[in-house]
Amino acid sequence: MEVEKDRLQNYYKNDKVQSPSFNFTDNVMAEVAAIAETPLVVPPLITKRAWVWIVGISIFVIVFSFFLELIGSIQEMPRLFDWSQVNWEDFTNSIRIVIGVVSLFVVLTLVDVIYRKMKRLA
Repeated sequence: MEVEKDRLQNYYKNDKVQSPSFNFTDNVMAEVAAIAETPLVVPPLITKRAWVWIVGISIFVIVFSFFLELIGSIQEMPRLFDWSQVNWEDFTNSIRIVIGVVSLFVVLTLVDVIYRKMKRLA
């Protein structure tokens, strides 16, 4: 036990206390200020590529649903496609799809905005 005590005492006697450089605090505070001034860039939750796919698929679904309802509302195809034969009340399902898609876009956008705000606050 005495041997270990002597070794520890010799270690601490020979060890020199290190002190920081003269302007250590100024250097650290300058780096902190530089980091604080750098704007925080939060990547979006939904990337641009994903938005392109979402919009593309949505447009396809909307156009396809209108096309199916248009075909169903016309009993026989006129020679020059007479719009007077189209029954616009038959498009209620397509209008509901459009409302649903627009609602989905609003929800996705709000989720993305809230996500970015929360990341900036954290």
